[in-house]
Amino acid sequence: MSIRFDHPPIHELALSVQFGALPGLTTAHLGAIWQEHFKARFPQLQEHEPLQGVVERYLSGPAHHEMKFQLGREAGRVWFLSSGGQQLLQVQTDRFVCNWRRSAEQPYLGFAQVLDVFTRELRVFVAALPGGEGPVFTQCELTYVSHAVAGEGFSGHSELDRVVRGWTWPALPQGITPERMALRGSYVCGDGEGEPWARVHQVVNPVSRVKDKTPLLAIEITARGAPLAAGLEGVVAFLEKAHCTITNVFLASTTEHIHGVWGRRDD
Repeated sequence: MSIRFDHPPIHELALSVQFGALPGLTTAHLGAIWQEHFKARFPQLQEHEPLQGVVERYLSGPAHHEMKFQLGREAGRVWFLSSGGQQLLQVQTDRFVCNWRRSAEQPYLGFAQVLDVFTRELRVFVAALPGGEGPVFTQCELTYVSHAVAGEGFSGHSELDRVVRGWTWPALPQGITPERMALRGSYVCGDGEGEPWARVHQVVNPVSRVKDKTPLLAIEITARGAPLAAGLEGVVAFLEKAHCTITNVFLASTTEHIHGVWGRRDD
């Protein structure tokens, strides 16, 4: 059975892979790779501070991760943006990220199509690296950010229970009124044997839409872990499995009421 929404709440989707830092690869090299191999499809170029590396560890307690820092010019991060800005590649010496971002002009592409873009462009990037030796992939990451918007099934931040399943405000004395709450949790994903294959992190934040200050709940779910096999095939296998897992976590943690608002269909 497949599940889809007539009005999917997805605001952003990011597919990411980390790898051992490529020595000598500078932001200047990344700019040259963009010019020759990516500019036709991603005509805009921007430079940003690098993302910090994150590696999941399962034997050190819940949601423990290790941060890796790189110093110097080699650590730059470059954005390759499509003409409308809906699609984005983020490239640095130890990471490759493909983002889809919601716009009013273009509908949600769907996970399969974004995965195709990620896979195609990652192959192009690896082939363009100097020296001809591809990176060793170490961590994969899939992130979904969904927005539940006030006025569409709930009135505002205080009605968290209309969006998040199983949530109730505590009984409060007269004069104390619930206003807003942020939630954070993690889930360890295993197949019953050996070390878990991933950890899923979920955050629900009460925020406001920039353009008109409308309250919304931003639901961010990230699955992270090592590739399931060597090479690009192991990365794709992880992302496909993570997609199913995130879908299950999202459906289990949000209410049937809000599913109806989003037009859920079980085909």
